[in-house]
Amino acid sequence: MAELRNLNELAKQVVQNFNEKFDARDCKIPQAFKNSVKRLKTFSLVYNEYSVVIKGDGVRSKDSYVPNQSFFMASFFIEYSFELSRYKQKIMPWLSSAGISTNELTAFFTHERDKGKEDVKNGEDKFVKILDKIGYSGSDREYLIKFVTDYVWWSGSKTIERSDFFNSPVLSIMGLTASSNAAMALIVDHLTQHPELSNLLLNQMGNTNIKNMCNLQQIFYGAPGTGKSHEVKKMTNKDNSIRTTFHPDSDYSTFVGAYKPIVDERPRYGLNQKETVRLMDEDKQPLNEKTITYAFVPQAFIKAYAEAWSRYAKWQQGNGEGQAMPYYLVIEEINRGNCAQIFGDLFQLLDRCSNGLSGYAISPDNDIQRYLSETEFDPSKAQWGLHNLELTGMFMDDEGEVLSTADEIKSGRLMLLPPNLHIWATMNTSDQSLFPIDSAFKRRWDWQYMPISYKNEGWTIEIGDKTYKWVDFQHKINEGIYDIDNSEDKQLGDYFVNADRTGNVIKADTLLNKILFYIWNDVCKDEPEQIFSYEDVHGNKKAVKFSDFFCEKAEQDQKLQDFMRYNKVRAIGEEAAEAKESGNKTDNEVNA
Repeated sequence: MAELRNLNELAKQVVQNFNEKFDARDCKIPQAFKNSVKRLKTFSLVYNEYSVVIKGDGVRSKDSYVPNQSFFMASFFIEYSFELSRYKQKIMPWLSSAGISTNELTAFFTHERDKGKEDVKNGEDKFVKILDKIGYSGSDREYLIKFVTDYVWWSGSKTIERSDFFNSPVLSIMGLTASSNAAMALIVDHLTQHPELSNLLLNQMGNTNIKNMCNLQQIFYGAPGTGKSHEVKKMTNKDNSIRTTFHPDSDYSTFVGAYKPIVDERPRYGLNQKETVRLMDEDKQPLNEKTITYAFVPQAFIKAYAEAWSRYAKWQQGNGEGQAMPYYLVIEEINRGNCAQIFGDLFQLLDRCSNGLSGYAISPDNDIQRYLSETEFDPSKAQWGLHNLELTGMFMDDEGEVLSTADEIKSGRLMLLPPNLHIWATMNTSDQSLFPIDSAFKRRWDWQYMPISYKNEGWTIEIGDKTYKWVDFQHKINEGIYDIDNSEDKQLGDYFVNADRTGNVIKADTLLNKILFYIWNDVCKDEPEQIFSYEDVHGNKKAVKFSDFFCEKAEQDQKLQDFMRYNKVRAIGEEAAEAKESGNKTDNEVNA
């Protein structure tokens, strides 16, 4: 699982976002939300224009009347409850592998929460010992320990094994109490289980900062080195995702699947007195022989599609509470391939309903249909069909129309994207000579811009006897790049080079052959003198060619230093030295 976020800091951010953007005026709940949410657990809902009735059973519970604002209010805090659920998902398998049974979980979490109290005799750090035993040293280790042991840190109340443990902390940071806000607790619980529904409410309120974890289809885009792939990697892992990379030769068959020749085995036969018999080895074991045959070979899309439906079926066969485990199809460099050619008829599936299902079903070709219907799901054997899934029921759109039945999905007669299948992609805005993405394709995605944050303050560039700050170089060069084409697309991102691997130091050779070559070749071919110049001893501007840098080491260092000086990138210590020298001159003038 991807690294976890600091719950204490996240709570502050969520509250700040709510305070800045929540509109308390009367508001109407979108029809798509009403179509998707008919009940909150066992309670049915009646929607009025500006309020909602949560129907009681008339015996143990009475009807509750809540304003529409309660639903909008809850949506702002789902990011926090969703992160709480990620914490729980991360630690529960560890506890199971440590031999802690379901019946022992309450005692375990109570012990860890209360072990510092005087009335708890055994103050043993059981959770820390489990982390040590499995050798977990992730950067979020301390967060996990605080989550289990320090309930004040995350405003917790109920022990973590409970399915509703996140209600109390969410209501707490909302400034409410669970005992007097049972209706709000129901709303929070439902939206946490279905975070995509909060998008409908946040969109209507004009909050465009929709949470990444809710987005089913999104493209992370920005200049080279802004951490697009890293951002996706933080939220996915090898167990819940499959990656593919688009390139000019990508097509439907390399993305979805196709018939290909494969090596197989078949029984080996021979003649024995004119009779065909099965051949045996010396130990009387039957012999096989290699043969070439043809079979449908699934690619990234079919693998992700089948895995997501498998997870959905497992969730369905459970108690149907919470949400099906998500699965991510990650497409790197999406604009390097011809998307219309690669997606083909799958394009129709990208239109999603508010419940996360595709808004339209498609009928796949016979090859895909046969593969999905005849192949059992077993990734360990590279089998990704739907034949043996225990999938039931019907799947409907926002208007209540039946899109498909479970049998039609399992048989491959119809295809729908399940609500837990996320398709995330990265796009480098600086790439040239690539396939354009048309507007119809674009509007089916959420777009997440990755800005340059100039955050690697500790990185330096070494040129001869001078050292420069990477962020100073970034700022000055990016200003020059913007002046050339009035665009940020080709500016240098924070991770255009990765100095983490070289002790936070960028050597002159890397600067020249990777960074300056990119600027020369991709950014300022037509106007190189705007960046590639220096000033001679008389202060005259002189253009320099990229090839001029390839000379003896001492001369090369001098030319690179001149390049930095022309672009107003000061070496560390230069500014202080110049200020001191200027001060001395002023003193001398005064004394004179």
